[in-house]
Amino acid sequence: MKPGYEPQPERLPAEANGLHPERESEEQAGSFWAWLTVLYAPGDTMAHALSRFNLLLQWSVLALAAGVIGGLTAYAAYVRGLLFEQWGEFLASGELALGSAFLPAFVLLSGLGQAAGMAVSVLVPAVILFSFLRLGGEMVSFDRVLGIMILSFTPVLIGQVVNLLLLDYGTLLVAKTSAAYALLGMVEHPFMLALLSSVDVFDLWRYALVGLGLSRVARIPLASGMGLAMGYWAVSVIVLSLLAFIGESRLW
Repeated sequence: MKPGYEPQPERLPAEANGLHPERESEEQAGSFWAWLTVLYAPGDTMAHALSRFNLLLQWSVLALAAGVIGGLTAYAAYVRGLLFEQWGEFLASGELALGSAFLPAFVLLSGLGQAAGMAVSVLVPAVILFSFLRLGGEMVSFDRVLGIMILSFTPVLIGQVVNLLLLDYGTLLVAKTSAAYALLGMVEHPFMLALLSSVDVFDLWRYALVGLGLSRVARIPLASGMGLAMGYWAVSVIVLSLLAFIGESRLW
């Protein structure tokens, strides 16, 4: 043995210490695509916590996608004359040209509004559901709940694309995937119309994913996770519909 040489401790495989570097690197590498994998592997996707960097990345990507879809919807509505027909006599002489001049700003503002709405619709339920879980004694981090809300927004984006493709004359303000469209012409009360407009297939899909995610990260029964998610959805639908009805009543 050479002078000054000290034997080095034997290195054990990473797996012997409970570490799986290959698996962790795969999860981190695939985390960007979690907003897609949540569609066909929701349980496994929700079970893996994303880093804060990836949470912000996912949030930014989805907000950008929502903004683009919102801008395209506004542009499509203009091209087909839907918005102006809804607003009265905007198609009168000279006013259409004026509308064309403001079209870029209108599309940009619509896109920014959609992106901001997406950010708020992720953050608010994340804070409320996190608070309920902590009050119930569940030790779950806010990052995990926020990640669930971000990833579960993917079906909403799909619904927005579907409604953009199905955009037609006379039903601009009614989503084709909502209960209001299915009962169009049968329900006339403003509050019921607002309520049914909020009952959307893709929103139900979203909160089903939220319930599944909560059950996985908080380690609670699936029924409890679904009950918490759907309970929040039902209350929020009623409250938002009531506010929309009050606002419309005051406007007219």
